[in-house]
Amino acid sequence: MRSFLSPIFLFPTFYLTYIGLATVGFFICREYLFKPRGYFEGVSLLSYLISFLSIAVFILGYKLGEKTNLGEKSEIKYLLLAAIFALSFVILKIADMPMHLSLIFIAILLLLSKLNLKQMTYFTTLLAFSVFIITLVKEGLPFFSRESYITDINRAAFLVFANASAAFSTVYFRRIVALPIVLMLSFMGLAFGFKGDAISVLITSAFAGLFAGRIRMRDVLIFLIIALAIISVFGTIIAVRTYDTWQISPLEYIFYRPAFTFLVFNEIVKLSFPFGFLGEKALLVLKFDIVSTEVLGYEKPVSITTTIIGAFMLAYGILGVVAFSFVLGFYLSQMFKIRDYYDACLYVLAVVHTLVLIEVGTPFSSLLYYLSLFYLKIR
Repeated sequence: MRSFLSPIFLFPTFYLTYIGLATVGFFICREYLFKPRGYFEGVSLLSYLISFLSIAVFILGYKLGEKTNLGEKSEIKYLLLAAIFALSFVILKIADMPMHLSLIFIAILLLLSKLNLKQMTYFTTLLAFSVFIITLVKEGLPFFSRESYITDINRAAFLVFANASAAFSTVYFRRIVALPIVLMLSFMGLAFGFKGDAISVLITSAFAGLFAGRIRMRDVLIFLIIALAIISVFGTIIAVRTYDTWQISPLEYIFYRPAFTFLVFNEIVKLSFPFGFLGEKALLVLKFDIVSTEVLGYEKPVSITTTIIGAFMLAYGILGVVAFSFVLGFYLSQMFKIRDYYDACLYVLAVVHTLVLIEVGTPFSSLLYYLSLFYLKIR
């Protein structure tokens, strides 16, 4: 079971599955994707080759990471804390938020680093429910204004603590307690208007449960079926609300979404091969509305999914893809060095986040999330 949950199995498997769904989508949803009715002209072999290259370099980074254990070097914790503070400062500047929030973030991280498994379970669960309730009371149901929550700090805080709660609750509580918590958190993710939030909660719980022996593969399959239903039905509901002329059925949506995103990546490749197009401007973003204007030529900025390597391809071309893929593989190899259930939960949070990014794309804030999880791992 441990090998099934390893990064070297999960990342290539999910990435290749995503590419497979996209490829099928090119045929099933052809009239909606390609001209004259759609936006795109076609897809190039080069986009496939770069994606396969990313997987190969990821595996290389992972294999090299297996030979070292940075988590045993306590002195690295201080370097991580400095990097986390710097990254949080940059992110707040990008989001045009008060800089003092960096100190609050560091204080919360230091507090979390002192908690054991039980304390972490109760603390993250309390915070996840509290953030949602406060948002609901102050601003109403987020679903009806989802666009304003793409980079909202309330949604970000909820997502972080909801996923953490899903992992730790599944490991710590009995099934009769953990399951209602996970389902409620998933529903709250939907209430924010983002199907990816709900799905990540479910998958996080499933993987954490497998590590702890609390659930079986049959239960994981049920969770995956629920996740597919959320993608299909909820994704269609959002699309209908957003686009008045939406005609794609819920079943077609499962293939349309990855196909559309891969075609966006294909457009990025056209502009960015071999050495990039926008430089660091493509990386220093919290949502990919820059892609809609700079790559697709939209007049009005819209957040666009780009695939996990899209931003790095847009920034520095092949060099960006290779560098990111290698570092990601190395990083997940370190997170997979698991000593106990606490470490298992942190690893699950890191790998599930990565799997979600395969389709969504990698915003700058993900780098802060990755480093924060690694900081908590060093105890």
